[in-house]
Amino acid sequence: MSWSSVKGAASYHLQVSLSSSFSTTGVDQSGLTNTTFSASGLRADTIYYWRVEAIDPGGSGGWSSTWSFRTLSSTPSTPTLSSPPNNATSQATTLTLSWAAATGATSYYLQVATNSSFASGLAFVDSALTSTSKQLTALAENTVYYWRVRGRNTGGYGQWSSTYAFTTIGTKTVTSTPVAFPSNPTASTDYRLVTFPTTASPRFGDLLTGSQYTNWRVWEENGGAVPNNLNEASAISTVGLGMGYWLLYKGTYSYSRAGAMPRLETDGTCIISVNQGVWNIIGNPFDVSVTWAAVKQRNSTTANLWSYNGTSGFQQSATMEPFKGYYFFSNTTALRIPYPFPASKVSESPPPAVDWSIQVVLQTDVNEDAENFLGIAPQSSQAADELDQEEPPVPFEQGGLSILRQNSENLHELLSADFRPSLGEGQVWRFEVTNPKRTPGKLRVLGVESLPPGLEIRLVGCGGSGNTDLRKTNEIPLQTGSEKSWFSLVVGTPSFVEQQEGQLIPKSFELFQNYPNPFNPKTAISYQLSALSFVELHVYDALGKEVAALVHGEQPAGMYQVSFDASDLPSGVYFYRLQARESAGGRSGVFVDTKKLILVK
Repeated sequence: MSWSSVKGAASYHLQVSLSSSFSTTGVDQSGLTNTTFSASGLRADTIYYWRVEAIDPGGSGGWSSTWSFRTLSSTPSTPTLSSPPNNATSQATTLTLSWAAATGATSYYLQVATNSSFASGLAFVDSALTSTSKQLTALAENTVYYWRVRGRNTGGYGQWSSTYAFTTIGTKTVTSTPVAFPSNPTASTDYRLVTFPTTASPRFGDLLTGSQYTNWRVWEENGGAVPNNLNEASAISTVGLGMGYWLLYKGTYSYSRAGAMPRLETDGTCIISVNQGVWNIIGNPFDVSVTWAAVKQRNSTTANLWSYNGTSGFQQSATMEPFKGYYFFSNTTALRIPYPFPASKVSESPPPAVDWSIQVVLQTDVNEDAENFLGIAPQSSQAADELDQEEPPVPFEQGGLSILRQNSENLHELLSADFRPSLGEGQVWRFEVTNPKRTPGKLRVLGVESLPPGLEIRLVGCGGSGNTDLRKTNEIPLQTGSEKSWFSLVVGTPSFVEQQEGQLIPKSFELFQNYPNPFNPKTAISYQLSALSFVELHVYDALGKEVAALVHGEQPAGMYQVSFDASDLPSGVYFYRLQARESAGGRSGVFVDTKKLILVK
């Protein structure tokens, strides 16, 4: 209790009573030199009256007006848990928890967790229950849960009840939505990424009807650092928990199987093994959706989740759906997937602000790669940050586009997004286009209108004359004949762009040594052109007989790479010859060079 000071007062006299007439007093304290007083031992849920008088050498100045206050109720008694009984097993994933009423409680606070300390793994929390029971739904199978209750009233919370435990049923039949494949799938875009949510480790032959090679084929990642490092699984290969697979199937496929669902760790997660520093194909270990924001938070990662959509290629996904596989670049050896309990909902944090963004889309007659972004974001850095994302590997000889960035080891990282903190006079982004089928295609550059006025944006080393003003046209045809080509996107002031154009276009024609060499059975051959030319690249045996025609057509200035597959040739020494005849500006120069390659089987 506190009151205002009185001028000239030497002390104060305080009375606290159950009666407004102060016929009896619980507190009768004189000689107080402060203007506050703390009273203890008061009754719960009781009205008290109080007043103060000031004292000086001349006597009392008279009582203040009388005020009153009411104390809180006493806290409730401790509840007693009743159902399910402690350590009950084989409980349904939808069940009702009940307890005996606590004396004085007007509401109850319930906690359910996979950890007996309730410090983590909270599955359900309800602090406003007015009844002595609560139905829980969507519990995980094969999991131990702990629960406790305490009462509440105007006096506050009472003590927690004792902690009970129960275990949910371990086996469940799960059924996927049917996935329609062509009746006779032949295109690489007919593949789909799938997963099988069970801990029983079934064999593929038990899950997929028909015979391998005739009715279905399955590929899995083998943990190598090289993109597309896939092994084909056999009918007796077993399915791994939380692993994803490439599936090719004739007709309509669906998954329906009874099996043990993964048992949750004490923090409410399922741990799946992944390979560190490489791309992994992963899957949801549960039969319910999990937000990727929750996975990122639990694992302290900024990596994106990538789903595959056939001819539309890879796209970022915000959710791990059941039965679907995903690509994920891991920097750890284990990934924790949190079960989606209501108490564990996580919202995706908004990305850092972006000044402007450009999207580059590759389109071939096989597929599209649209998830490629670059731009300026003040909160980003020159090094890797959350706005910079790894590019998932291109599947099954489909076309792909990657942003190239040198890392600290001076190796090129393949990115799908690369944002930088400031433009300065200008910036250069380098790209790699992969087109294994060497079919016609085009690039589309979107978002040019978002650039500030006065900035120029050019594509250098690809298409037409090898230099395209993207403010005039945003579509650039791709030349056929090369499996890999490189180009640069330059954004900046006119003087910066002009300077970079002169530096980025090769100054000379050159044929490079193949790699690897010796090889078995494939090797890559690279070359560069300093001008638009008609290009012929052929391979000959030691007797001068042509064994392969790799390139035959016009190509603009730039760098290119093709692969040579010698699977049908015997071991020995071979030669490859590049002839480039300039076809721009009336020039007629011809560049010719030949190098040796060695096939060892």
